Amino acid sequence: MDYINDGLGGFLKINTNRLLWLQTSMGAIKAAAKEGRMEKGARKIILSEHGRLDGMIRKMRERCDLKCGSLCCFFNSPHLSAPMSRRDLEILKSLHGERFGRYCTFVPLPAFDEGMRNYLENKPEFMHLLGGTHMACMLNTGSRRVDEKSLEQKPFFLERGAPMWTTREARACAFLGADDRCAMYAQGVEFTVCSLFACSAFLTVKTIEWLGMRMPSSLSQANADYESIDRSIRTADLVKAEMEFDSRFRDFALDAIFGRRPDAKGFSEYAGSHMGGIKGAIIGALTC
Repeated sequence: MDYINDGLGGFLKINTNRLLWLQTSMGAIKAAAKEGRMEKGARKIILSEHGRLDGMIRKMRERCDLKCGSLCCFFNSPHLSAPMSRRDLEILKSLHGERFGRYCTFVPLPAFDEGMRNYLENKPEFMHLLGGTHMACMLNTGSRRVDEKSLEQKPFFLERGAPMWTTREARACAFLGADDRCAMYAQGVEFTVCSLFACSAFLTVKTIEWLGMRMPSSLSQANADYESIDRSIRTADLVKAEMEFDSRFRDFALDAIFGRRPDAKGFSEYAGSHMGGIKGAIIGALTC
């Protein structure tokens, strides 16, 4: 999955990598505890962190309950729709034969703005060479427009002085049905770019829930400006603080594994202070 490295996505990525590191180190952790090299206090802290991070993964796998009307599947133009990988295109051809061209359009790279062009150039799986020209294969949109009523009910998806991919002129992906369900997904197919997409609104809500917090009473899910929240979190140096915690936790765990008897009480106090700071930064971002 792609993440914004300095926003909420970056914060979650650091936590995910720490969980993977703990999982690969679990054999050594158990052996150190069994052989008496690791003190009980240190073991408790390490296993507690593993459980906390495992809870994060389970939370992120929960069903999205924002009921946004699948607005992430609406696009303003073919140049702003979803690029298809070479694998996706082969699947589309196998399902629709020569009619696959109804669902996608080949667009030469110079037609894209610099940001999108750089993204595509750094993703070789999305590049298609036709007649010696590098192109992207973009999903077509249908005739269905964004539901005005849905937009009025979900103001956090409207433009707020910054360009958004979903505007009132956006049209649905060719595979999005009237029931807001993907026809391809119903056949067991998930296009590459769809699997990479990380909705900032979903990540924000689930992160808040994972941390045991609640949205402030003055700020419901329906009127939260999630893009601004993510920018505020970046301003609060959330990722920098988490990187420091990650480094100190790994040092603590390694000391415990090798029997160097780290200060469990001191680290526990530091971890509590760190978590308080993280929650404070998020609350500040939510209420600013």
